[in-house]
Amino acid sequence: MAARFHGSRPVFKRLLADLGTLRCLLMLAVLLSISAAPFADGTERLRGLMIVPTVLGPTVMMILMFVLPLDMVMSRVFMLDSPPERRARLRRVILTELVAFAALLGAWLPFIRSVLDLNPLD
Repeated sequence: MAARFHGSRPVFKRLLADLGTLRCLLMLAVLLSISAAPFADGTERLRGLMIVPTVLGPTVMMILMFVLPLDMVMSRVFMLDSPPERRARLRRVILTELVAFAALLGAWLPFIRSVLDLNPLD
């Protein structure tokens, strides 16, 4: 496995370098949104700290659900005329964003189902 990564950097540091600053901040926003998901119950609370999971969390989640696929598409566009090492980096970026998108959707799916009243067991 050391030969695969040339033994120069650990996997996490390489991923951070591949993502860059803005995509790292995007992933941080995804993690913060995922952490707010269990506290969102479909009601609005406009006072205190509960405004974060009930109002800000769903809003940020919807924004991220559009931004992540857009960045994946743009990364794919940049891959078309890139040298092989940049293609490999962008492929890792797309895979990371795809995993983040799936995790975001999975975390917020119970909230989305309750708000849209999509409960198959009823």
